[in-house]
Amino acid sequence: MNSAYFLTFANQRWLSTRLDMIGNLLVLTTSVLVVTNRFSVNPSIAGLVLSYILAIVQMIQFTVRQLAEVENNMNATERLHFYGTELDEEAPLKLGEVPPSWPDKGAITFSKVEMR
Repeated sequence: MNSAYFLTFANQRWLSTRLDMIGNLLVLTTSVLVVTNRFSVNPSIAGLVLSYILAIVQMIQFTVRQLAEVENNMNATERLHFYGTELDEEAPLKLGEVPPSWPDKGAITFSKVEMR
């Protein structure tokens, strides 16, 4: 497995665990407050609130995961933008004009060459 993907998966698991803990604390707090009659609500409304809180926790996890994935994938777009707008241009293919008489003469000279 690629080490960059391993780090991405590890970060996602870490974030998922933390979001689960926050969601569980939210559900626990709400349920304790509802059960101890801190709020005078009907039991059906209390069940509905707890059901919605669980759904919201799942949606928060999904949203955070999707935002992290989009941010990772936008890296390629940022590179393309940088390469297209801020990167220096290469040298031109031709640096100068070659005279039409070039090469004037062709010769190869072998000096101190030995063959086996």
